Amino acid sequence: MIARCRAKLWIIHLQETDSAVGRVPNAQRGMRGHIIVYPQEPERAINILPPSIEDIVTPICVIFVGSSMPTKEWLRKHARPLVVRKERVFAALRWLHTHNPYYKDISINETVLDGLDTEDVLPFHVEVLPLSQTSGRVCHGYG
Repeated sequence: MIARCRAKLWIIHLQETDSAVGRVPNAQRGMRGHIIVYPQEPERAINILPPSIEDIVTPICVIFVGSSMPTKEWLRKHARPLVVRKERVFAALRWLHTHNPYYKDISINETVLDGLDTEDVLPFHVEVLPLSQTSGRVCHGYG
């Protein structure tokens, strides 16, 4: 939300755990992200931050391996990189504007920040795959 250049793709792979066992053996326990950022001319970098919610969530795909779609509460607890705290975003942008020469000319888009809850999980696209379909497979991203 505070980057002046946009990522092409970011993939998050989440896995539901078996509460009786604690986790599924030989399975990924947390998250894994891949990101591609293309070089941009500094004068063409984004000057109004944060961008719209649509611009933020478009290049992100979340693959959840489990029995059903995760709830927003589950994502808040187990998928911390997907959680946005609007006060922290605002504070980071203010600090960057004051202390970082590459951010001196940005405008802070308070309309986008005002549209967020205090702690929010943005509306990312989530693909749900049953554990039985993922055994031995590697998930590949798309852009």
